[in-house]
Amino acid sequence: MKNIKLMTLAAAAMLSLSACASTHQGVASAPLVGPLKSDKIANIKAGEKVTAESNAKVILGFITLSDDNKYADGVNYAGESRIPGMSMFDSTSKVKSAAAYKAVQQSDADVLLAPVYETEVNDYFLWKDVKATVKAYSGKIVGFKNK
Repeated sequence: MKNIKLMTLAAAAMLSLSACASTHQGVASAPLVGPLKSDKIANIKAGEKVTAESNAKVILGFITLSDDNKYADGVNYAGESRIPGMSMFDSTSKVKSAAAYKAVQQSDADVLLAPVYETEVNDYFLWKDVKATVKAYSGKIVGFKNK
């Protein structure tokens, strides 16, 4: 009887220490919200390839702890929740945004061209370790021309 209790306790301890990990690589789109009309087209010069990463710990699915405090806005990251009110449970978008900001700052770019985001999530039930890496080409706006 004592051995059964001990084995049950050991099995419960092993299950509580187990974790799941997932890796995802995707290309995010940047859809426009509403019509945008202009007689000008941006002339963008492609630069060097740039890579940046960001890491965070997400507790209970919505509390994000990270050393990063600057983010790139206005980009629709693949995997973002489309359900109103559920975006607070998206554990990767904020980390991707911080990685994109770092890439723009490192390369002194105006835009990131053809960005690819790789995310790695290690899920430990009560918290997640999230790592996002962006690989893109730096783009610099050198002028505008008429259509």
